[in-house]
Amino acid sequence: MNQAFIALSHGSRHAQAAPGIDKLVARTAELTGAYGKAAHLEFNTPSLVDASLELREHGFDEATLMPLLFTNGFHMRYDVPNVMEEARRVSGVELHPTPRLGTGTELLEILETQLARDVAPEENPHVILYAVGSSNAQANESVVRLSVRLADATGLQTSTLFATSGAGKAGYLWGSEGLRLQATAHPRMHMLPLFVTQGLLLDSLNHSLPNMMQLTGSNITSSQPLGTLLSEVLATRLHQSRRATAALSA
Repeated sequence: MNQAFIALSHGSRHAQAAPGIDKLVARTAELTGAYGKAAHLEFNTPSLVDASLELREHGFDEATLMPLLFTNGFHMRYDVPNVMEEARRVSGVELHPTPRLGTGTELLEILETQLARDVAPEENPHVILYAVGSSNAQANESVVRLSVRLADATGLQTSTLFATSGAGKAGYLWGSEGLRLQATAHPRMHMLPLFVTQGLLLDSLNHSLPNMMQLTGSNITSSQPLGTLLSEVLATRLHQSRRATAALSA
């Protein structure tokens, strides 16, 4: 084992959030043979500094850093560079960052897999891609584009719903009112969370579904977070990082 990686999540107060990240890290380590650690921007431990210090204790002086973020929102643009620089300074471990999870072809294929597992073709629901949302318009737009591509790939009507008001201020459907509008328009819906692991926002959505179905008459089902389905993306990121680092040192 001569390579290490850190998967950096946002973090959550949800009791099952951090264990979900740990499972993703373990699966990625199993696929790649690399030594993996989870780290979190907030709410959970270890921090990126502490995870980097642990890698140093295990004899690693460099590692691949993989942010578990889908869009180029505030956390990706500001928090990740700041904590990465602090971790490098404190631990002495050189961190090689990869791109975020993104909303590209890799993720599209994973969402297709999730839908194929959870929705029978004859059900033909309207699919809601449910994301946290951002105050950054480009971040929200990347999720909207992903939903359009998902509709093209699956033949299912697909739209977006955001969990937070930042997206609402930019004119996107969000929160319980956005869900009510969607449910009123569609008699059969399936919620597809753009979440790595469990979270309080996702819990809030799922807890609201019985009342929403009673209120609107819509039949609403939902998928679990993407979880270990993302391990193939991380494995690819790690392989790409390994090749890039080797090319630089050649």
